[in-house]
Amino acid sequence: MATTSISNVNTYFTSLINDLMAVERRPLTILQTRKTDLESKNSIFTDLGSKFSTLQSVVDDLIAGGGLAVFDKRAATVTPSTANKTVLTASASNGAAAATYTINVAALAVQHSVSSDQQSGVSQALNLSGTITLGGTALNIVADDTLNGIAGKINNASYSSGNAVKATVIDRKLILTANETGNDISASDTSGTALQTLGVLDGGGVFKNLLRTKSAASFTINDLPAISSGSNQGITAIGGITFNLAADAALQTATITVTADNSAIRTKAQDFLTKLNDLTTYLSEKSAITSSTNDQGKTTYKRGALAEDYSYSSLRGDLINDLSGSFYGLPSGAPTMLSEIGISLDDNLKFTVTDSSKLESALTTNPSGAKALLQKAAEKVDTLLKQFSGSSGTLTYSQKSVTDEIGYINAEVAGLNSRFAERRTYLEDYYATLQAQVISNIYLQQQLSSFGSFNVLG
Repeated sequence: MATTSISNVNTYFTSLINDLMAVERRPLTILQTRKTDLESKNSIFTDLGSKFSTLQSVVDDLIAGGGLAVFDKRAATVTPSTANKTVLTASASNGAAAATYTINVAALAVQHSVSSDQQSGVSQALNLSGTITLGGTALNIVADDTLNGIAGKINNASYSSGNAVKATVIDRKLILTANETGNDISASDTSGTALQTLGVLDGGGVFKNLLRTKSAASFTINDLPAISSGSNQGITAIGGITFNLAADAALQTATITVTADNSAIRTKAQDFLTKLNDLTTYLSEKSAITSSTNDQGKTTYKRGALAEDYSYSSLRGDLINDLSGSFYGLPSGAPTMLSEIGISLDDNLKFTVTDSSKLESALTTNPSGAKALLQKAAEKVDTLLKQFSGSSGTLTYSQKSVTDEIGYINAEVAGLNSRFAERRTYLEDYYATLQAQVISNIYLQQQLSSFGSFNVLG
Protein backbone atom coordinates (compact mmCIF):
# COMPACT_ATOMS: atom_id res chain seq x y z
CA MET A 1 0.00 0.00 0.00
CA ALA A 2 1.37 3.40 -0.92
CA THR A 3 2.03 5.76 1.94
CA THR A 4 0.17 9.07 1.95
CA SER A 5 0.89 11.96 4.29
CA ILE A 6 -1.64 12.24 7.10
CA SER A 7 -1.60 15.98 6.57
CA ASN A 8 -3.52 15.33 3.35
CA VAL A 9 -6.18 13.20 5.07
CA ASN A 10 -9.58 14.77 5.58
CA THR A 11 -10.40 15.81 9.14
CA TYR A 12 -13.22 13.25 9.15
CA PHE A 13 -10.74 10.41 8.68
CA THR A 14 -8.31 11.98 11.16
CA SER A 15 -11.05 12.08 13.81
CA LEU A 16 -12.00 8.51 12.99
CA ILE A 17 -8.38 7.38 13.38
CA ASN A 18 -8.10 9.16 16.75
CA ASP A 19 -11.31 7.49 17.98
CA LEU A 20 -10.09 4.07 16.88
CA MET A 21 -6.71 4.60 18.56
CA ALA A 22 -8.38 5.79 21.77
CA VAL A 23 -10.30 2.50 21.94
CA GLU A 24 -7.22 0.45 21.20
CA ARG A 25 -5.12 2.37 23.78
CA ARG A 26 -7.42 1.54 26.68
CA PRO A 27 -5.18 -1.29 27.91
CA LEU A 28 -2.29 1.20 27.99
CA THR A 29 -4.34 3.59 30.13
CA ILE A 30 -5.09 0.77 32.54
CA LEU A 31 -1.39 -0.11 32.74
CA GLN A 32 -0.39 3.50 33.33
CA THR A 33 -2.98 3.82 36.12
CA ARG A 34 -1.64 0.63 37.68
CA LYS A 35 1.92 1.96 37.42
CA THR A 36 0.93 5.22 39.14
CA ASP A 37 -0.66 3.22 41.98
CA LEU A 38 2.46 1.08 42.31
CA GLU A 39 4.76 4.10 42.37
CA SER A 40 2.60 5.62 45.10
CA LYS A 41 2.77 2.36 47.02
CA ASN A 42 6.55 2.19 46.60
CA SER A 43 6.79 5.70 48.03
CA ILE A 44 4.79 4.52 51.04
CA PHE A 45 7.18 1.59 51.49
CA THR A 46 10.09 4.03 51.41
CA ASP A 47 8.43 6.14 54.10
CA LEU A 48 7.76 3.02 56.14
CA GLY A 49 11.39 2.00 55.85
CA SER A 50 12.43 5.36 57.25
CA LYS A 51 9.97 5.10 60.13
CA PHE A 52 11.05 1.51 60.86
CA SER A 53 14.69 2.60 60.90
CA THR A 54 14.04 5.59 63.16
CA LEU A 55 12.12 3.51 65.69
CA GLN A 56 14.62 0.64 65.43
CA SER A 57 17.51 2.92 66.41
CA VAL A 58 15.74 3.87 69.66
CA VAL A 59 14.78 0.27 70.31
CA ASP A 60 18.35 -0.96 69.74
CA ASP A 61 19.63 1.71 72.10
CA LEU A 62 17.24 0.61 74.84
CA ILE A 63 17.90 -3.09 74.40
CA ALA A 64 21.68 -2.69 74.29
CA GLY A 65 21.58 -0.65 77.48
CA GLY A 66 23.08 2.48 75.99
CA GLY A 67 19.81 4.32 76.14
CA LEU A 68 18.91 2.83 79.49
CA ALA A 69 22.16 4.16 80.92
CA VAL A 70 20.15 7.32 81.46
CA PHE A 71 18.68 5.53 84.47
CA ASP A 72 22.12 6.03 86.03
CA LYS A 73 22.11 9.78 85.41
CA ARG A 74 22.63 11.83 88.54
CA ALA A 75 22.03 15.46 89.36
CA ALA A 76 24.18 17.38 91.83
CA THR A 77 22.50 20.32 93.55
CA VAL A 78 24.59 22.82 95.54
CA THR A 79 23.12 24.79 98.45
CA PRO A 80 25.41 27.48 99.94
CA SER A 81 24.95 28.07 103.66
CA THR A 82 25.33 31.82 103.15
CA ALA A 83 23.01 33.82 100.93
CA ASN A 84 24.52 35.46 97.84
CA LYS A 85 27.50 33.11 97.89
CA THR A 86 28.37 30.58 95.20
CA VAL A 87 31.00 28.64 97.21
CA LEU A 88 31.22 25.82 94.66
CA THR A 89 29.68 24.16 91.62
CA ALA A 90 29.39 20.40 91.23
CA SER A 91 28.48 17.67 88.74
CA ALA A 92 27.76 13.99 89.25
CA SER A 93 28.72 11.15 86.93
CA ASN A 94 26.44 8.23 86.06
CA GLY A 95 25.91 5.88 88.97
CA ALA A 96 27.12 8.25 91.68
CA ALA A 97 25.66 7.39 95.05
CA ALA A 98 22.58 9.36 96.01
CA ALA A 99 23.79 11.16 99.13
CA THR A 100 24.42 14.52 100.79
CA TYR A 101 27.86 16.02 101.37
CA THR A 102 28.72 19.09 103.42
CA ILE A 103 31.84 20.91 102.28
CA ASN A 104 33.59 23.31 104.69
CA VAL A 105 36.23 25.36 102.83
CA ALA A 106 39.12 26.57 105.02
CA ALA A 107 41.19 28.11 102.23
CA LEU A 108 41.41 28.36 98.47
CA ALA A 109 44.40 27.26 96.45
CA VAL A 110 46.60 30.28 95.62
CA GLN A 111 48.67 30.76 92.48
CA HIS A 112 52.34 31.65 92.53
CA SER A 113 52.69 35.34 91.59
CA VAL A 114 55.62 37.79 91.21
CA SER A 115 56.09 41.32 89.90
CA SER A 116 58.67 43.54 88.28
CA ASP A 117 59.87 46.86 89.64
CA GLN A 118 57.70 49.87 88.83
CA GLN A 119 58.56 51.27 85.41
CA SER A 120 58.42 54.84 84.16
CA GLY A 121 55.57 54.01 81.77
CA VAL A 122 53.69 51.23 80.04
CA SER A 123 53.55 52.38 76.41
CA GLN A 124 57.07 53.58 75.60
CA ALA A 125 59.86 51.42 74.22
CA LEU A 126 61.99 49.86 76.96
CA ASN A 127 65.12 49.42 74.79
CA LEU A 128 65.54 45.85 76.01
CA SER A 129 66.64 42.94 73.86
CA GLY A 130 67.41 39.27 74.28
CA THR A 131 65.51 36.08 75.01
CA ILE A 132 63.56 35.34 78.17
CA THR A 133 62.23 31.90 79.12
CA LEU A 134 58.94 31.58 81.03
CA GLY A 135 57.38 28.23 81.87
CA GLY A 136 59.80 26.56 79.51
CA THR A 137 58.80 28.77 76.55
CA ALA A 138 61.34 31.13 74.96
CA LEU A 139 60.21 34.65 74.01
CA ASN A 140 62.21 37.18 72.00
CA ILE A 141 62.37 40.71 73.38
CA VAL A 142 63.28 43.59 71.04
CA ALA A 143 64.17 47.21 71.69
CA ASP A 144 60.76 48.54 70.58
CA ASP A 145 58.83 46.38 73.08
CA THR A 146 56.81 48.26 75.69
CA LEU A 147 55.69 46.93 79.08
CA ASN A 148 52.22 46.28 77.63
CA GLY A 149 53.83 44.68 74.57
CA ILE A 150 55.86 42.24 76.69
CA ALA A 151 52.71 41.31 78.65
CA GLY A 152 50.98 40.59 75.35
CA LYS A 153 53.82 38.34 74.16
CA ILE A 154 53.66 36.39 77.40
CA ASN A 155 49.89 35.90 77.19
CA ASN A 156 49.94 34.91 73.49
CA ALA A 157 52.73 32.35 73.88
CA SER A 158 52.13 28.58 73.83
CA TYR A 159 53.12 26.62 76.93
CA SER A 160 53.35 22.95 77.74
CA SER A 161 50.60 21.57 79.99
CA GLY A 162 50.67 23.04 83.48
CA ASN A 163 53.38 25.63 82.77
CA ALA A 164 51.33 28.52 81.39
CA VAL A 165 51.98 32.02 82.74
CA LYS A 166 49.56 34.94 82.70
CA ALA A 167 50.78 38.55 82.59
CA THR A 168 49.06 41.78 83.59
CA VAL A 169 50.28 45.34 84.01
CA ILE A 170 49.22 47.05 87.26
CA ASP A 171 50.62 50.33 88.58
CA ARG A 172 53.33 50.22 85.88
CA LYS A 173 54.47 46.82 87.11
CA LEU A 174 54.56 43.57 85.14
CA ILE A 175 52.63 40.97 87.19
CA LEU A 176 53.36 37.32 86.40
CA THR A 177 50.97 34.66 87.73
CA ALA A 178 51.04 30.90 87.29
CA ASN A 179 47.99 29.82 85.30
CA GLU A 180 47.51 26.81 87.56
CA THR A 181 47.50 26.91 91.32
CA GLY A 182 49.68 23.86 91.81
CA ASN A 183 52.69 25.06 89.82
CA ASP A 184 55.54 27.51 90.42
CA ILE A 185 56.57 30.01 87.77
CA SER A 186 59.92 29.29 86.14
CA ALA A 187 61.75 32.30 84.61
CA SER A 188 65.23 33.11 83.32
CA ASP A 189 67.15 35.42 81.01
CA THR A 190 68.40 33.06 78.32
CA SER A 191 70.24 35.86 76.55
CA GLY A 192 70.39 39.51 77.60
CA THR A 193 69.11 40.83 80.93
CA ALA A 194 65.50 41.85 80.19
CA LEU A 195 63.93 40.20 83.27
CA GLN A 196 66.73 41.43 85.53
CA THR A 197 66.49 44.97 84.16
CA LEU A 198 62.72 44.98 84.71
CA GLY A 199 63.24 43.81 88.29
CA VAL A 200 61.50 40.48 87.85
CA LEU A 201 64.75 38.67 88.72
CA ASP A 202 67.65 39.80 90.88
CA GLY A 203 71.29 39.42 89.95
CA GLY A 204 71.28 35.81 91.11
CA GLY A 205 68.31 34.83 88.92
CA VAL A 206 65.91 34.69 91.87
CA PHE A 207 62.50 36.40 91.83
CA LYS A 208 63.01 39.87 93.25
CA ASN A 209 59.39 40.81 94.11
CA LEU A 210 57.42 37.80 95.39
CA LEU A 211 53.72 38.61 95.70
CA ARG A 212 52.55 35.23 96.91
CA THR A 213 53.69 31.63 96.97
CA LYS A 214 51.47 28.82 95.80
CA SER A 215 49.32 27.16 98.44
CA ALA A 216 46.80 24.32 98.33
CA ALA A 217 43.07 24.53 98.91
CA SER A 218 41.93 23.06 102.20
CA PHE A 219 38.47 21.74 103.01
CA THR A 220 36.60 19.06 104.93
CA ILE A 221 33.82 16.77 103.72
CA ASN A 222 31.16 15.74 106.24
CA ASP A 223 33.53 16.73 109.08
CA LEU A 224 36.14 14.14 108.10
CA PRO A 225 39.84 15.11 108.32
CA ALA A 226 40.89 18.03 106.14
CA ILE A 227 41.70 17.42 102.50
CA SER A 228 44.05 19.52 100.41
CA SER A 229 44.01 20.18 96.67
CA GLY A 230 46.59 21.91 94.52
CA SER A 231 43.78 23.34 92.40
CA ASN A 232 40.42 24.95 93.01
CA GLN A 233 39.00 23.24 89.90
CA GLY A 234 38.16 19.66 89.00
CA ILE A 235 38.32 18.31 92.57
CA THR A 236 37.38 14.61 92.70
CA ALA A 237 37.65 13.90 96.40
CA ILE A 238 34.14 12.36 96.39
CA GLY A 239 33.54 9.27 94.27
CA GLY A 240 31.47 10.14 91.19
CA ILE A 241 31.43 13.87 92.05
CA THR A 242 33.53 16.65 90.56
CA PHE A 243 33.38 20.09 92.13
CA ASN A 244 34.98 23.48 91.60
CA LEU A 245 35.62 26.01 94.34
CA ALA A 246 34.37 29.49 93.54
CA ALA A 247 36.25 32.71 94.22
CA ASP A 248 34.10 33.33 97.30
CA ALA A 249 34.55 29.85 98.80
CA ALA A 250 37.10 30.63 101.53
CA LEU A 251 35.65 30.13 105.04
CA GLN A 252 32.28 29.17 103.52
CA THR A 253 30.14 26.04 103.65
CA ALA A 254 28.00 24.40 100.98
CA THR A 255 25.97 21.21 100.68
CA ILE A 256 26.07 18.94 97.61
CA THR A 257 22.95 16.80 97.22
CA VAL A 258 23.12 13.97 94.67
CA THR A 259 19.83 12.60 93.35
CA ALA A 260 18.65 10.59 90.38
CA ASP A 261 18.22 12.72 87.24
CA ASN A 262 14.89 11.43 85.98
CA SER A 263 14.60 14.06 83.25
CA ALA A 264 16.98 12.05 81.07
CA ILE A 265 14.97 8.81 81.19
CA ARG A 266 11.72 10.74 80.75
CA THR A 267 13.15 12.20 77.55
CA LYS A 268 14.30 8.76 76.37
CA ALA A 269 10.93 7.16 77.12
CA GLN A 270 9.09 9.98 75.35
CA ASP A 271 11.34 9.60 72.30
CA PHE A 272 10.46 5.91 72.19
CA LEU A 273 6.72 6.62 72.43
CA THR A 274 6.83 9.43 69.86
CA LYS A 275 8.51 7.28 67.20
CA LEU A 276 6.25 4.33 68.02
CA ASN A 277 3.12 6.48 67.63
CA ASP A 278 4.46 7.97 64.41
CA LEU A 279 4.68 4.48 62.92
CA THR A 280 1.30 3.22 64.16
CA THR A 281 -0.46 6.40 62.98
CA TYR A 282 1.08 6.10 59.52
CA LEU A 283 0.06 2.44 59.29
CA SER A 284 -3.48 3.37 60.30
CA GLU A 285 -3.72 6.08 57.63
CA LYS A 286 -2.40 3.86 54.83
CA SER A 287 -4.48 0.82 55.82
CA ALA A 288 -7.79 2.59 56.44
CA ILE A 289 -11.00 2.15 54.44
CA THR A 290 -12.85 5.46 54.33
CA SER A 291 -16.35 6.23 53.09
CA SER A 292 -18.04 9.32 51.68
CA THR A 293 -21.67 10.03 50.73
CA ASN A 294 -22.66 12.36 47.90
CA ASP A 295 -25.71 14.64 47.66
CA GLN A 296 -27.77 11.83 46.18
CA GLY A 297 -27.08 9.64 49.20
CA LYS A 298 -24.73 7.31 47.36
CA THR A 299 -21.87 6.03 49.51
CA THR A 300 -18.48 5.22 48.05
CA TYR A 301 -15.51 3.62 49.75
CA LYS A 302 -11.80 4.30 49.34
CA ARG A 303 -9.24 1.75 50.41
CA GLY A 304 -5.82 2.81 51.64
CA ALA A 305 -2.79 1.68 49.67
CA LEU A 306 -1.94 -0.93 52.32
CA ALA A 307 -5.51 -2.02 53.09
CA GLU A 308 -5.01 -5.22 51.10
CA ASP A 309 -1.61 -5.99 52.67
CA TYR A 310 -2.52 -7.87 55.83
CA SER A 311 1.03 -7.95 57.13
CA TYR A 312 1.10 -4.14 57.33
CA SER A 313 -2.48 -3.56 58.40
CA SER A 314 -2.01 -6.05 61.24
CA LEU A 315 1.35 -4.64 62.41
CA ARG A 316 -0.33 -1.64 64.03
CA GLY A 317 -2.68 -3.90 65.98
CA ASP A 318 0.18 -6.17 67.03
CA LEU A 319 2.22 -3.24 68.33
CA ILE A 320 -0.71 -1.85 70.30
CA ASN A 321 -1.84 -5.21 71.70
CA ASP A 322 1.63 -6.40 72.68
CA LEU A 323 2.50 -3.19 74.50
CA SER A 324 -0.88 -2.84 76.21
CA GLY A 325 -0.74 -6.19 77.95
CA SER A 326 1.40 -7.72 80.66
CA PHE A 327 5.08 -8.52 80.24
CA TYR A 328 6.65 -11.66 81.63
CA GLY A 329 10.15 -12.68 82.65
CA LEU A 330 10.74 -9.50 84.64
CA PRO A 331 12.69 -9.31 87.93
CA SER A 332 10.74 -9.72 91.12
CA GLY A 333 9.09 -6.48 92.17
CA ALA A 334 9.24 -4.91 88.72
CA PRO A 335 6.03 -3.49 87.22
CA THR A 336 4.59 -5.77 84.53
CA MET A 337 2.48 -3.29 82.54
CA LEU A 338 3.31 0.10 81.08
CA SER A 339 0.16 1.48 82.68
CA GLU A 340 1.77 0.81 86.07
CA ILE A 341 4.39 3.45 85.31
CA GLY A 342 1.89 5.94 83.91
CA ILE A 343 2.09 5.05 80.18
CA SER A 344 -1.25 4.16 78.57
CA LEU A 345 -3.22 4.39 75.33
CA ASP A 346 -5.17 7.60 74.80
CA ASP A 347 -8.46 7.92 72.90
CA ASN A 348 -6.56 8.01 69.59
CA LEU A 349 -4.79 4.72 70.36
CA LYS A 350 -1.48 6.46 70.93
CA PHE A 351 0.83 5.59 73.79
CA THR A 352 1.28 8.62 76.03
CA VAL A 353 2.40 9.46 79.54
CA THR A 354 -1.09 9.75 80.98
CA ASP A 355 0.09 9.91 84.61
CA SER A 356 3.38 11.78 85.00
CA SER A 357 3.34 11.46 88.80
CA LYS A 358 3.09 7.68 88.53
CA LEU A 359 6.04 7.64 86.10
CA GLU A 360 8.10 9.88 88.36
CA SER A 361 7.33 7.67 91.36
CA ALA A 362 8.37 4.52 89.48
CA LEU A 363 11.63 6.10 88.31
CA THR A 364 12.44 7.32 91.81
CA THR A 365 11.37 4.40 93.99
CA ASN A 366 11.95 1.45 91.65
CA PRO A 367 14.35 2.53 88.88
CA SER A 368 15.61 -0.99 88.20
CA GLY A 369 12.05 -2.28 87.79
CA ALA A 370 11.06 0.58 85.48
CA LYS A 371 14.26 0.02 83.50
CA ALA A 372 13.51 -3.70 83.09
CA LEU A 373 9.95 -2.99 81.96
CA LEU A 374 10.98 -0.44 79.32
CA GLN A 375 13.67 -2.80 78.09
CA LYS A 376 11.11 -5.60 77.77
CA ALA A 377 8.77 -3.28 75.84
CA ALA A 378 11.62 -2.41 73.48
CA GLU A 379 12.32 -6.12 72.95
CA LYS A 380 8.66 -6.67 71.99
CA VAL A 381 8.84 -3.92 69.39
CA ASP A 382 12.17 -5.24 68.16
CA THR A 383 10.66 -8.68 67.53
CA LEU A 384 7.90 -7.21 65.40
CA LEU A 385 10.17 -4.83 63.48
CA LYS A 386 12.70 -7.57 62.68
CA GLN A 387 10.00 -9.37 60.67
CA PHE A 388 10.01 -6.43 58.25
CA SER A 389 13.65 -5.35 58.22
CA GLY A 390 16.73 -6.94 56.67
CA SER A 391 17.36 -8.46 53.28
CA SER A 392 14.75 -11.18 53.82
CA GLY A 393 12.20 -9.01 55.66
CA THR A 394 8.65 -8.31 54.54
CA LEU A 395 9.40 -4.72 53.59
CA THR A 396 12.31 -5.69 51.35
CA TYR A 397 10.14 -8.33 49.66
CA SER A 398 7.30 -5.82 49.19
CA GLN A 399 9.58 -3.22 47.65
CA LYS A 400 11.12 -5.79 45.29
CA SER A 401 7.70 -7.05 44.27
CA VAL A 402 6.47 -3.55 43.46
CA THR A 403 9.69 -2.62 41.66
CA ASP A 404 9.56 -5.80 39.58
CA GLU A 405 5.93 -5.19 38.60
CA ILE A 406 6.73 -1.61 37.60
CA GLY A 407 9.52 -3.01 35.42
CA TYR A 408 7.12 -5.47 33.76
CA ILE A 409 4.62 -2.67 33.13
CA ASN A 410 7.32 -0.44 31.63
CA ALA A 411 8.30 -3.22 29.26
CA GLU A 412 4.68 -3.91 28.31
CA VAL A 413 3.97 -0.19 27.82
CA ALA A 414 7.00 0.13 25.57
CA GLY A 415 5.77 -2.82 23.49
CA LEU A 416 2.24 -1.44 23.29
CA ASN A 417 3.47 2.01 22.26
CA SER A 418 5.51 0.45 19.49
CA ARG A 419 2.51 -1.56 18.24
CA PHE A 420 0.22 1.47 18.55
CA ALA A 421 2.64 3.53 16.48
CA GLU A 422 2.63 0.85 13.78
CA ARG A 423 -1.15 0.56 13.99
CA ARG A 424 -1.63 4.33 13.62
CA THR A 425 0.70 4.40 10.63
CA TYR A 426 -1.30 1.60 9.05
CA LEU A 427 -4.62 3.40 9.66
CA GLU A 428 -3.26 6.67 8.35
CA ASP A 429 -2.02 4.96 5.20
CA TYR A 430 -5.26 3.02 4.81
CA TYR A 431 -7.56 6.04 5.12
CA ALA A 432 -5.26 8.20 3.05
CA THR A 433 -5.50 5.62 0.26
CA LEU A 434 -9.23 5.33 0.78
CA GLN A 435 -9.56 9.10 0.60
CA ALA A 436 -7.50 9.15 -2.61
CA GLN A 437 -9.81 6.55 -4.13
CA VAL A 438 -12.89 8.54 -3.11
CA ILE A 439 -11.44 11.70 -4.62
CA SER A 440 -10.52 9.79 -7.81
CA ASN A 441 -14.07 8.46 -8.06
CA ILE A 442 -15.47 11.96 -7.60
CA TYR A 443 -13.28 13.24 -10.41
CA LEU A 444 -14.39 10.35 -12.64
CA GLN A 445 -18.04 10.99 -11.88
CA GLN A 446 -17.58 14.66 -12.71
CA GLN A 447 -15.98 13.74 -16.06
CA LEU A 448 -18.78 11.34 -16.92
CA SER A 449 -21.36 13.91 -15.99
CA SER A 450 -19.71 16.40 -18.32
CA PHE A 451 -20.05 13.96 -21.21
CA GLY A 452 -23.79 13.71 -20.65
CA SER A 453 -24.22 17.45 -21.06
CA PHE A 454 -23.37 17.39 -24.87
CA ASN A 455 -26.16 16.93 -27.58
CA VAL A 456 -25.50 14.29 -30.23
CA LEU A 457 -26.62 15.58 -33.80
CA GLY A 458 -27.37 13.07 -36.46
